Amino acid sequence: MSTEPKVVNRFASNLNKLVYDKCAKDMAVQDIDMFITYYKVPGKPQIIIEEKQSNEKITAQQWFNLPRWENERGIPYVIIRKHSDNSYTIERCAKQYQTTYVIAFLTEDQLVNHINDYFLLKSLIDANPQS
Repeated sequence: MSTEPKVVNRFASNLNKLVYDKCAKDMAVQDIDMFITYYKVPGKPQIIIEEKQSNEKITAQQWFNLPRWENERGIPYVIIRKHSDNSYTIERCAKQYQTTYVIAFLTEDQLVNHINDYFLLKSLIDANPQS
């Protein structure tokens, strides 16, 4: 009997499920949970946030695209995972296929502070480049 947690495929919309089920598999389709523009910060920086539940694995498309968009387009990303005890981890994509690594453990209040403050969130990213 496997002790691995069950992997869950979640779809944000019926269109996402339709594309996943029926469209060509030779393209990378990416549903993004959150794309933030900090319009009061000089230069209006942007960041991509992908949300995962505690038992949810990063998809191949996310693992491929998130670091690529950061490297080629300069848009940083984080993966925020909510755990059963209502704590959160902030994660980044690892070089090992479809894996992530934790860069911070946060309470809900700490998470809100990090999302509200671009420079605080970006400092976590800068201190933890893709491993």
